[in-house]
Amino acid sequence: MANNTIDISESLNKYLSGFDGAHGEGKTEREDSLIPPFKQIAAKLLYGGHFVVLDGNGNVIRRVYLHTVEFYYHEERNVVKDYIVYHRNPDNPQKKPNPLPSFPIGSLHTHVSGVDITFEDNRHPENPEYRASVLIRAFRVEEVKTIPGLLFTQTVDERSTYFYNALFMGVNVIDGGMRVYWHDNDVKECEVPLSKPRENVGEFVKKTHKKGYIYYEKKKEFKQDERAWAFYR
Repeated sequence: MANNTIDISESLNKYLSGFDGAHGEGKTEREDSLIPPFKQIAAKLLYGGHFVVLDGNGNVIRRVYLHTVEFYYHEERNVVKDYIVYHRNPDNPQKKPNPLPSFPIGSLHTHVSGVDITFEDNRHPENPEYRASVLIRAFRVEEVKTIPGLLFTQTVDERSTYFYNALFMGVNVIDGGMRVYWHDNDVKECEVPLSKPRENVGEFVKKTHKKGYIYYEKKKEFKQDERAWAFYR
């Protein structure tokens, strides 16, 4: 395998299930340890498969190919923090459930910024040590079954919230329902994905709530989080 290629011969499930969080002593060492598994998962998502949307009769409606993915990783009980993560333990200790149980590996998490594929700590599902997910930032839709009144362009869409449309738009849920799944292809290796900082992710500041607990919010003057956890093709 050449220096500019990466092995993606295993399934996405194996890469997600094999992830076991950051390693090392300090923040820098632990964050550095995340890059190889992030790069491996990103390569698989970008070059090693695609989403398939089926109708209730098992017919393929569309295939969705990923072009940019962003990783999010937050440790509940260690030094790597990523407070923009939506699915994490509440700052308010009185809010329930707290701790928040982990999602099963490979679950989709929909939120105001788009759709995540999650691979949180499932070794301690009731009290996870870390949260890990990947946001679909840019994608391309290949229509297979034409739906009246619905037309996707063949260009790459960089609007993460429009990934909802790619998965769900125009699918008839009363005529047999639908199915969405990830399809691994037979590509064994690919180019090493390029990386950059995540889009619109700023640094956070610690604050004290009037009720006495600590919480975190974005700095009023936006300062880019420089961790290069976005990967693209």
